[in-house]
Parts: sequence; C-alpha cells; structure tokens
Amino acid sequence: MIFLSIFFKLILGQLFVAAIVILVLKAVLDNSLLDAAVKQFELLSPRVESAMIQEVVVTSRKPLPATMVRRVGQVVKRNWGEAPRVIYKIDKLMMGGVVIQFSGYVINYSLKDRLRQAFGK
Repeated sequence: MIFLSIFFKLILGQLFVAAIVILVLKAVLDNSLLDAAVKQFELLSPRVESAMIQEVVVTSRKPLPATMVRRVGQVVKRNWGEAPRVIYKIDKLMMGGVVIQFSGYVINYSLKDRLRQAFGK
C-alpha cells in the first residue's frame, strides 16, 4: 500500500513537471513564431505596391506584445504610408503563433500550421 502511494506521488510529480516544461516550450516557440512572421512580413512587404494594399490583418491567439504591434505598424508605414488599416484579430482556436494577411498574401506562422508541416499532413 505504501509502495503504491509513493509510486502515485512520483507519477503525479513527473506529470506536473512535464506540464510545466510543455508550457514553457510552447511560450518560447510562440515568441519565435511571432518574430519569424514579422521578419517575413518585413521582407515581403516592400515588393507589394501601395495601391494594392487596403488593409493588413494580423490574427493571433492572444493580443500581440507591444513590440510586435510597433514593428508591424512601422513596416506598414515605411512601405505604404498611412493608407492601409492594420486590423488585429484574436482567434482562440489558434494554438499559438500568428497569421498575417495582406493583398492576397498569407504569412502563416501559426503553431498548428508548423506542426502540420513538421508531420507532413
């Protein structure tokens, strides 16, 4: 009986530690996906003419950090001036990451898409 109690506590402890590790890894991965998406947006946006841009839609699971919002705004202003609207959407169904859409382009750095690419489905 004592053996089962100790074994049960060890299993619960390991599950708890595993859950914490998964949450930390997800947060780190989410931040790197956000950064990679904004970098891709910075590289691709100069190739699109301002007449073609009316809005930029940025979708994420939670509100973007202020630094990312500032970077997106700077890219839009630098490449297209004040004309395009930047719309930030929250999609609770996303696992993490970000999707940036503008002028027919889709920069998909969502965690779900990255997992799908990694496992080939």
